[in-house]
Amino acid sequence: LAYVTERQLRDGSSLAAVVSKAFASEFAFRMDDEVINGTGNGQCLGILQSGALSTVSKENAQTGTFVAANAAKMLARMPARLIGGAKWYIKQEVLPQLVTMTLGNQPIYLPAGSIAEAPYGMLLGRPIFPIEQAAALGTKGDVILANFGEYLVATKGGLEQADSMHVRFVYAERAFRWLARNNGAPAWKSALTPYKGSSALSPFVVVENR
Repeated sequence: LAYVTERQLRDGSSLAAVVSKAFASEFAFRMDDEVINGTGNGQCLGILQSGALSTVSKENAQTGTFVAANAAKMLARMPARLIGGAKWYIKQEVLPQLVTMTLGNQPIYLPAGSIAEAPYGMLLGRPIFPIEQAAALGTKGDVILANFGEYLVATKGGLEQADSMHVRFVYAERAFRWLARNNGAPAWKSALTPYKGSSALSPFVVVENR
């Protein structure tokens, strides 16, 4: 809900369009945040709050970092049939650690083309996407390996917009309202213990707090 004075609307002919664009952008951000962090109570159930999440243990004496062994163990928790559609979603502060990440003498992070051409690239063969909704560096969810083909979203119609001059009529303000109906949750109720093995597999993998 937003209120804009009639004077502002007259003085800035494109103000209503600017407000509409801002709210559409905010709704998209909110939906993305619910898919990652939602509680499932009046909102989508986020992957970090769901039973489907698989959490990898940190390395001995590891503090506040993301290292090559974390990435390798996370990939091992992704079901083999889902690896092809998996992507890394990271807090942007993780990027400096990726640039110097190696296994032995071999780099495991490869920027697209070269460092001069693009800031993002591939980690263990899967693409990297920085997102605002990721957790703080060193906490569970700062790096997420996910295949969102295993996340279900239901929507009813699109983003509905309406405005009224009556709600704040005596204040000479126009009320703008946006509504969206949606819900979502992982398709998996829990991580899967493989037929032979003990490490739980999941489309959604993170590292524990470091």
